[in-house]
Amino acid sequence: METTVTEIGSGLFKYEYRVFNDSPAPQWVLPEGAEVWPCIIGYEIPLDHPAVVWDVTSPATWDFQFISAAEYELWYGIPNPFQSAYVLQWYDAEWPARMIAPTGYNARFGSDEYEPFANGFSFLSHLSPVDGPYANIWLDMFRNWGDPPLPGGGLVGGGGLPYRVIPEAPAQGLAAIGCLGLALALAWRRRRS
Repeated sequence: METTVTEIGSGLFKYEYRVFNDSPAPQWVLPEGAEVWPCIIGYEIPLDHPAVVWDVTSPATWDFQFISAAEYELWYGIPNPFQSAYVLQWYDAEWPARMIAPTGYNARFGSDEYEPFANGFSFLSHLSPVDGPYANIWLDMFRNWGDPPLPGGGLVGGGGLPYRVIPEAPAQGLAAIGCLGLALALAWRRRRS
C-alpha cells in the first residue's frame, strides 16, 4: 500500500492509494493439486460519513460504495471491524477481471490480464491526513490490516481517528479454547468427585 496525500489549496486534500500484492505465490497447494494464489479483490477504509469525501475514483473495472455499520454487519455477518459509522469500500466490479494478483500469476496461467498492483483509488477531502486503519480484502474474504493516512484530522490538521480495528477471532481458535475449557472443567469435576 502506497499513499500520497497532496494539499491542493484552500484546505483541500487529494488522497491517492496504490494497492499492491507482494504475496509469495502460490501460498499452498490443495490435496487435489489445485494451487491457491492470494488475490486482492477489495480495499476498505473507515469514514465518519460519506460527505467527508467526494470525487471518489476507482481503477478500471473497479467500483466503490459507502457501507453503513449496520449494512456491513448484515452483508458480512461480522460487526464493522473499524468501529466507524461508515466504510468506503472499493471492489473489483467485474471480478475476477482485475483482481490484484501476485507476481508470477500471469506466467503460471498463461495470462497477461493481472497486475500485482492497482492505481486509481482516490478522493478529495477537506479533512487533513492522520494515520488510520485500512483493509485489503482477499479472495477468501480475509482482511489484511494496515494504517495509511486517512481523512480524519481537523480542517486545519492534527487530531487522530477514533477508529480501531476489532481483530477477527478465527472460529477454529474459539472452538479450541471452548474445548480446552470444557476438558479442564470436566477434569476438575472428576477430581472433586
